[in-house]
Amino acid sequence: WQSALLVASYWWLARVLSLAEVRAQFVNTHPKSGAVEWAVLLAALFVAYSASRMAPPNAASAVTHFGCGLVGVSNNVVIVDVNTETWLKSVELRAELTGPKLSGTTEAEAKASVPAFSGTFVHLTPHTSNAPSRILPTGRQTWRLGFVLPSAALAQEAKRNLRHIRPLRAEPGRTSTGTLFEIRQPDGAEYRASLQVSPARPGVLPLPVETQKLEPAAWLTNLRLQYANATNLVVEGRTATTMDRPGQPPFEQSNQFEVKLGRPSLYLVHWTSSPIGTHVHEGAAWSEGEGDWFWMNAQAPVRQESRGRALGGGGGVSQNASTWLPQLFFGDAPWVSILRELRLEPDEVVAGEPCAVIVGRADGKSTLGSTRLWVSKRDFLLRKAERVATVTSDQLAGVPNRTMTAGATLRTVQTYQIVTASQTLTPADFKFTPPADK
Repeated sequence: WQSALLVASYWWLARVLSLAEVRAQFVNTHPKSGAVEWAVLLAALFVAYSASRMAPPNAASAVTHFGCGLVGVSNNVVIVDVNTETWLKSVELRAELTGPKLSGTTEAEAKASVPAFSGTFVHLTPHTSNAPSRILPTGRQTWRLGFVLPSAALAQEAKRNLRHIRPLRAEPGRTSTGTLFEIRQPDGAEYRASLQVSPARPGVLPLPVETQKLEPAAWLTNLRLQYANATNLVVEGRTATTMDRPGQPPFEQSNQFEVKLGRPSLYLVHWTSSPIGTHVHEGAAWSEGEGDWFWMNAQAPVRQESRGRALGGGGGVSQNASTWLPQLFFGDAPWVSILRELRLEPDEVVAGEPCAVIVGRADGKSTLGSTRLWVSKRDFLLRKAERVATVTSDQLAGVPNRTMTAGATLRTVQTYQIVTASQTLTPADFKFTPPADK
């Protein structure tokens, strides 16, 4: 487009200056002058465009386009994914957060509030660990940034003030700056987050932005934060439960399920279990915004007093399809929050998705055994979850189902085959009508 603009400018000058009489002679000689004139202009544009395509890369400055997406707010940290696309040359991208100098007490409180995080923190200047930078190669990159503000209230205000950043050009000898957010306080204090682009320094290799290695607790924090900040979630999956009983053959049960979750309290969980004899178990829990409902097999739908009752009532019969993911999404996930003795196992790939594997044990509840989570390294959402528990005689008290025996090991594995957190849903998507023949 730059070449086209240049040629058009030359053509305009020719019309205005001394070439006017040449053009007049040309028009008089050619009756269809208007069409010919446009044909000449288009041909000139094509030649200029072709020449610009063959020009050496150093003839132009690098340009970086931005698409910044809010990940969420955790305590006093605003978390943003900075998606970039750089053309022509590598550039240096720097993130900066400016504001008034904090008192020692305020700074200590701010640091104490910082959560575990998978990206790069950006602190107020002029303190240490400020203004982090990356060398971006040509192409697309993503850099997750956490801007650390003095308080949670300021972080929420920053979230509301996020701006779009125009494309920035990296020109020799200067730095281009785009403002991500700006907060002005009544007392005159001002906080500003910005992204700065400049030419890559000589001798610095253009390495892709990489996620730093996380501790197990940080993986769980990011997992819960990702679900808490999701607007909606659609998952299809499978549960496989195996019970190893002393002196008896193992008992196996499986199901297929679909989970839809939305804000503020919309949900639909529908499951169909593998046959036990000739019986196929099917059930659902749902709310389209007009009450909480539970249905199972041939029974009529029963209205529940709360979301917790509707989803929790199906926890056992759905093999946790109605509890594990909904609890994460709606912010009450005891099966994750009680985990202690955390450790990382070697990464695994689940359905083509590279995952970190985190293992933990329930705090003070040894009968619950261990929990293993496969967390996507791309979006921090679960791709697989496993819980291993030991059945005790106390748990069996009053339970008529004699397929369970004390000392049995119960292993439940959920695999999530389709995981979507960007699908647009309406209340009608959460409506469930029980099959007429059930």
